[in-house]
Amino acid sequence: MSKILIVGYTNNKNDTVKVKQYVAQVEKFLKHEAIECKPFFINDENFTESILNFASKQKADLVAIMTDHSFSLKQMLNGTHAQQFVNHSKIPVLSSPNTLQFDYSYMPSLSGTFLEY
Repeated sequence: MSKILIVGYTNNKNDTVKVKQYVAQVEKFLKHEAIECKPFFINDENFTESILNFASKQKADLVAIMTDHSFSLKQMLNGTHAQQFVNHSKIPVLSSPNTLQFDYSYMPSLSGTFLEY
């Protein structure tokens, strides 16, 4: 049976309360869906390195991250966090956008009109 390790990361102690609230929200949702999970918190300077070290120590089978489309100067030089994960991880990485937009449009074969949901 799989277990999800929820990792809250911050490099700013002022954001700790907010990050803990996000982690608690995810934990509550997963437990409601009867999915085994455990929360962890990391406060460190290097996001990618911290998460990959944690994943390695936990013997994780997959690292799932959300991509962010805002870039700092450091990311412009070193690559985005998603690029850094993919380039440096020995563990498979699942990267998904931090916002999802769904546009479902299709043309039914007989009516010839577009339907949008």
